[in-house]
Amino acid sequence: MSQLSSIKSTLSQLSGGALWYHGTSCDLESFVIRVIDPTTREMQYYQLTINCAWRLRQHHQVVLSSNDYWFEDDNSIRFEPSVAAFWAKHNPANLIIWAIEVQPQSGDLCFSINHNYQLDILIDAAAGEHWVLYHDGLKICSYRS
Repeated sequence: MSQLSSIKSTLSQLSGGALWYHGTSCDLESFVIRVIDPTTREMQYYQLTINCAWRLRQHHQVVLSSNDYWFEDDNSIRFEPSVAAFWAKHNPANLIIWAIEVQPQSGDLCFSINHNYQLDILIDAAAGEHWVLYHDGLKICSYRS
């Protein structure tokens, strides 16, 4: 199985999950996705840590992006007011992932989310892993070009 097929298969378990949290993790941006297991009804949490460009768009208009933060003197990430305003307006639990596409040429990811949102993870020339998906603190999937 190719790397992209394996990634798509692993990411498919996030379908139906909610964007639960957006913040920082070890000086990288992170999205936490809450998924309800259909058989046990237990909550499962996944963390997608991103080390490349990303954008959240609605109807082709960028709403949030990786450019909406800056580093403080102590190397911690601070978000611009637009980020807080967006999350104040949209309860993350109401942003549900419907589908995930993996672009075969670039490795880019596109999460289709209700309310016509799309979260794009844009693979660039960043060194190391572009993104990592964790479940229960264990790395279950990552992409390195």
